[in-house]
Amino acid sequence: MKRILVLMILGLIAFAWLSGSCFALSLEDTEFKGDLRLRWDYYHKEYKSEGTSLQRHRARGRLRFGLETKMLERVTIGMRVVTGDTDPRSTNQTYANWFSTKDARLDLAFARYTATADLRFLLGKFNKAFFVVDDMLWDSDISFEGLSLLWKRVGERGFGGFFNGGFFVLDEDKNSSEDPVMFYFQPGFTYKANGNASFDIAIKYYGFEHLKGWEPNEDFSAGTNTVEDGRLVYGYDSVNSNLVFKYGPGSSDPGAYLLVVFGDYIYSFDSKDSGYLAGAKFGNPKVKERASWIVVYSFRRLERDAWLDMFPDSDFYGGGTSVTGHEFIAQFAVAKNVILGVDYYNARKIEGDEDPLNLLQLDCIFKF
Repeated sequence: MKRILVLMILGLIAFAWLSGSCFALSLEDTEFKGDLRLRWDYYHKEYKSEGTSLQRHRARGRLRFGLETKMLERVTIGMRVVTGDTDPRSTNQTYANWFSTKDARLDLAFARYTATADLRFLLGKFNKAFFVVDDMLWDSDISFEGLSLLWKRVGERGFGGFFNGGFFVLDEDKNSSEDPVMFYFQPGFTYKANGNASFDIAIKYYGFEHLKGWEPNEDFSAGTNTVEDGRLVYGYDSVNSNLVFKYGPGSSDPGAYLLVVFGDYIYSFDSKDSGYLAGAKFGNPKVKERASWIVVYSFRRLERDAWLDMFPDSDFYGGGTSVTGHEFIAQFAVAKNVILGVDYYNARKIEGDEDPLNLLQLDCIFKF
């Protein structure tokens, strides 16, 4: 823990020194952006051992609004407010409780320092901290808290490399001197052929301190990890590999089509459990302009103690571990920045009664 604190202090000192002068806000250097998502979902879970099932229909909404402003030549400050409560894996608000008003909270609050064209630092509460290809381990709504370094360089003949590293603060207890934190580093390799093909692969190491024996937060945990007397049995130090193969033009050519094949693998050193995901998507590079579209399919299997059950996609069997199944996504832009989407999950438990779950989500998204 001490070395983590030293790194954090050194990072703060370096950031203050590199900033070099007082900040000055300018609306000309400020970018505002956000989106509104309206959703209807159908939930059907079977309890085969009991011969019963549960069916739910929900109308839900999500609103996100944020900004990034350039304070200095190399320093950007960002923030975002979203609907939702304290759950780090959900920004949805269910339409219920007799037209009650809905909560909104701070989702992002960060400083980004661009040291060079290849190197950036993130400090505060932020997202996009490292290379990731799916949501098997990290729900897309999670925003991290801590410090991150991101470096990437493309060399000659299409070969390049990248490195991401940093640490996150996980929890804090005023009565404990051993709060859990996570540190990580991720080297990666990238290659772009002369044509339209490219390949990215990365290996990431997750290290945790003071996590084993910690009492998980009941509000955020899915309750699927192994515990003893209410405390985590494993420490979850793990290795994670990601790979992506793309064939087609980049995002600068919105009228063309792109094929992407991706994979994800996790192995926990302590529990010896593992997980993997494989998938593909095809369509336009970005679903933004009218009539642009994309379809995505993936299959995953995540064993009970391969990963913490507080972080995976909350829509895939409640965000727990010891699960397997399929996901299908389709999106189509009916007008510029107006997108209709379908997200379907077919999942079950790996251990014990399978209790299959089908979840269908229908979305209408407005980007601004």
